[in-house]
Amino acid sequence: MDVCAGASRRKLAGLLALLWLGLPLALPGCIAAGAGMGAATAMGTAYVRGQYRSTEATPLHQLWIATLVVLRDLDIPVEREFYGNNRGNLTARRGDGKKILIEVRPQSERISQLAIRIGTFGDESFSRLIAERVHAELGGGANPAQVSAPGPSSARNPESATGKY
Repeated sequence: MDVCAGASRRKLAGLLALLWLGLPLALPGCIAAGAGMGAATAMGTAYVRGQYRSTEATPLHQLWIATLVVLRDLDIPVEREFYGNNRGNLTARRGDGKKILIEVRPQSERISQLAIRIGTFGDESFSRLIAERVHAELGGGANPAQVSAPGPSSARNPESATGKY
C-alpha cells in the first residue's frame, strides 16, 4: 500500500467527518428553534393538515382545566364536552360560527397533548392563540404580543370553569 494513498484516505475521512458534524449548522433554523423548546411547559408544537398540536409538560387534568379557563376567558361557549377514560374532548363555537374541536390526551403521567382544529380547514393563528393562552395558564408564561386577543379577562378559578369533570 502506498503511503501517500493512506494519507489521502485519512484526509478524506477527516473531511467527511467534519462535513457530517457541521451539517446541522448548515440546515435552516429548525434545529435552533427546537433547541429552545421546553423552557417552561411547552415541549413542542406542530400545525399539520389544519390541526394544531401542542405537547405540554403537565398532567392531563391540569391541561383540561386550563383549556376550559382559556375558552371562558375568550368568551367562547363550550357546546359539548367529555372528560374521562384518560382523555378529554370538547366542541365550542367562535362568534363567527366556526366550530372549534379540542382534544386532550396523556402521553405519560406528566406529559399531555393538546390538539385544536378550527372549522373544516383549520385556522393556524387562532389555534396558536388558544394553545399559547393555555400554556400561559399553566404557568409557562407567554409573549403578550403573541397572545393578545379580544375578550374579557376574568378571575381565574379553574374549579368554577365547568361543573363537569
